[in-house]
Parts: sequence; C-alpha cells; structure tokens
Amino acid sequence: MNRPRMGTWTKGIVVGIIFGGLVATGISWASIPDSNGVIHGCYKTRGTTHSLKVIDSAVTSSCPSGYTSLDWSETGPQGPQGPSLLQGGYDNNGTTVSSALQTVDTMTITNTGYYELSAKLDVDLETGLGDVSCQLLSPTGDSDTGVYAGNSSGSLAYGTISLLVTPSDEITAGQSVTLSCIEPYGPAAGIFDIKIAALEVGSVSNSQL
Repeated sequence: MNRPRMGTWTKGIVVGIIFGGLVATGISWASIPDSNGVIHGCYKTRGTTHSLKVIDSAVTSSCPSGYTSLDWSETGPQGPQGPSLLQGGYDNNGTTVSSALQTVDTMTITNTGYYELSAKLDVDLETGLGDVSCQLLSPTGDSDTGVYAGNSSGSLAYGTISLLVTPSDEITAGQSVTLSCIEPYGPAAGIFDIKIAALEVGSVSNSQL
C-alpha cells in the first residue's frame, strides 16, 4: 500500500510551527535578564540542599512553594573610585645647588584630596666631595629628607635620592609641593632627572602613618 505523501501546503504548516516555536523560545531567553538588567531566581529553602533556579519573570511571576525569590543585577553595583595618579612632574634640564637651600622643582595640586607624594632625583658630585641633602615638602607641612653622601676620592660621585611623604591632612587644589636641595660643605653639585608625583589615596588615618 502506498503511503500518502505530505503536500507542499502541509509541509509549510509544519515548518511554520517549528519556526514559531524557535522564535518564542528565543524571546523567552532574551528576557533573562529582564529589561532592567535584573536576573530573577528562586532558591530552595527546605532541606539541606539549597538549589537555585533562574526564572523568566515575564513567564513565571513568583517562586513555587518551598522556594524563596532571589534577584541580582547582571552588572552589579558600581564600586568606589579607585586611586589614580593625579599628575607628575619631570624636569630633565637639571640645575646646580650649593650652600644655600634652593628650590629645584615644584608641582601644583589640581584637585583637593589626600595624596601620597614622592620625588626622585639624581645627584652628580664632580669631585666626589660634599653631601647633598634634599627635602620634599607638602603644603600641609609634612616632609621627608634624604641625603646623598659623597666620598673623598676626588673622582666623580653619582647617586640617587628618593623621597616619600603621606600627609595626614587634605591638600587643597592650587597648593604646591616643593622639592628643595642644599650642598652645604663642598663645591656646587649637579641635580638632574627630577621627578615629582602625587597619587590620590583617599583619607589617611594616623594608623597608616
């Protein structure tokens, strides 16, 4: 016996039903998370295993018996502002210092806040004699001092001074950080590759100092 063949019109109905089902399924998937970016779920409160099921709130408006609703955001809340390097100064031209305290570089703070201040510079003692002392001074009055000690060999002495200050008080926009140096004993010393940086760190407590 010959089986009846499916006609073109019947095939079209079947394909349409299948396609419609796929589209409907796609719409259901697309609603998780919902239009506000919220993912809806239900977790089991009975027993020892608390399984979690994600639901489509457009289809299922509430959790079944024995489950409690639990919603969360797809993106989550925005976190606090992290630390960022506000600004930095770099002076490669260099200068010379002698027996009088001399400002070798400054940097102006552009935003009010709490900062960690740092400075680094290279020292050149042509004859190797003398000591170079430098101070990084915050507008709050906090400071750090570093010394590069030469030698008595009569030959070139070269070194680096690094300074770090963490003021406990807020620095106001427009105030300046100052780097000063002095060479009180020997001939003039060369100062170059001067760098000053300010890193915003948020409020600072006494326990952090």
